[in-house]
Order: sequence, then structure tokens, then C-alpha cells
Amino acid sequence: MATVRLAAACAVLVAAFWTAHADRSTRAVNGVETDISSAPWLVQIEYRMGLEGSWSDMMTCAGSILNANQILTAGHCFGKWWIENPQQMLRVRAGATNKQEGGQVVAAESVVIHPLYKDGDKRATHDVAIINLAEPLKLGDNAQAIGLVAEDEMPVDMETLHAGGWGVLAQGSDDFAPTLTTVKVSKVPDRLCRSVMSRIMNIDSYICLQPRTGLPCDGDSGSPAWLPAQYGDPAKLVGVLHGGTVCSMQGVAIYTSVNDPEVQSFLKQHVKA
Repeated sequence: MATVRLAAACAVLVAAFWTAHADRSTRAVNGVETDISSAPWLVQIEYRMGLEGSWSDMMTCAGSILNANQILTAGHCFGKWWIENPQQMLRVRAGATNKQEGGQVVAAESVVIHPLYKDGDKRATHDVAIINLAEPLKLGDNAQAIGLVAEDEMPVDMETLHAGGWGVLAQGSDDFAPTLTTVKVSKVPDRLCRSVMSRIMNIDSYICLQPRTGLPCDGDSGSPAWLPAQYGDPAKLVGVLHGGTVCSMQGVAIYTSVNDPEVQSFLKQHVKA
């Protein structure tokens, strides 16, 4: 019955599909305020509006710490200016619960976007990028790397994952969450995800997640979905937020799977040991 309801909801919602292509940003709606120590791999990506401009409080993405020197996020989070001038126009804030406050701030050295991702193409696949930092993060309780989920650890249908970020409180709102907000989501069966969402996008390299307690929204782009730590195993990164339908309990979020073969190849090539 749950699958039938989801299919019906998706069929209505595909027309309202959102990604962050327009504003370079994608609060987790119905989320719970969370201390960064509960998800210490999450970072804020901050943008300068021009080489001599101010740092924007409206244009945000998030990412995940891969190691002290590298962040995994979404390819669509970066326009030409930021790719060409990362040291002056991009920075990462790690270890901070509050939006654009506290923690440690490090400039970007460079940005590497997956070669198969085509910015501006609504049917683009492999929406991931790596930020190489100008100096290493100081890892500790509030800033930790997260490992990638192995193929045999991928979530099964309807399994619960966690997601979060500092995005807006509701779709169409300009009110960003002042603190890190997290939600619980679950995996939509791949067959259903493909049959519904392929009408409006190329679903290759993506997985669909539906809300259990809520969904990410505008300003959460590039943020992770992860399997929580359990049974002695650490948390594992499953996907990187690409976009979704409406940010509500009737919506669906689309994540690039870190287990996609082309994503795996990209990470093996560019992630430093």
C-alpha cells in the first residue's frame, strides 16, 4: 500500500521537479535541530558574490568531509566564476552547528566536477564534485570524515537513512534554517524511482528517497544522505543531494549514488589517500 501511495504521489509531483540549477542552492522541511557533533562530516559551502563582493547568506550548498583536504558535494553547486576563482570566491565551514557562524573556515583551492555532469541540463547525470581545500581541516569531535557505503551495504528498499543541511524552512521561502537540521528518509525501490522520475530526467546514477520525518529543500544541495551508525559500524555516506520534487511529506528527493560505477571511478581518481 505504501508503494502504491508513493507512485501516485510521484506521478503528480514530477511536474514540480526542482534542482538547484537556477539559484545554486537546493532547511530540511519538518527537520530536527541537530548539533554538528551528531553529523560531524557535514560542512557548509559559502560563496562570495564577485572577487571583491561580500559573502552571500542566501546562496548555499552543503557537502561531506572525505578527508582533511577534500569535500564531496554536488556539481551543480558551482558556476563558472567560482570554478575559475575558487580561492577568492569559495570557502568551506566545518564543525559549525549554526549557519555561517563558528567552526573552522577554510578557502577552496580547486573544484573538480565529474566529467559526465553537464551543468544546466535538466537530464544531467553524475552530479558530484570534489572541493580541494587550500589547507587541511583540523579533524576532531565536530569535524570528521565519513566513509562511503560499500556495494553490499547499500540500503534496501524502504530502509531508513538520515539527511540534513542548512536550507530553507519551506519551498519558496527565503528563511534559512539558523542551525543544522536533519530528517529521516527511506529508499524508494529503484524500479519505481526509474519508472516515475524518468519522465523528466535521466535517472541513471541516481537514487530516490522519500520522507519519513521530512525532506531536504532549497539550500541543501550537495548535502549527504547517510546510513546512521549502528551495530558497532560507523555512519556511511550513500548519496549526494541533486534535487527533488516539492519539499514536503509528499515529495521525493533525488541523490547521486556514491556506488554508481562512474562515480566510483571519479572518486578513485581524485580522492587522495
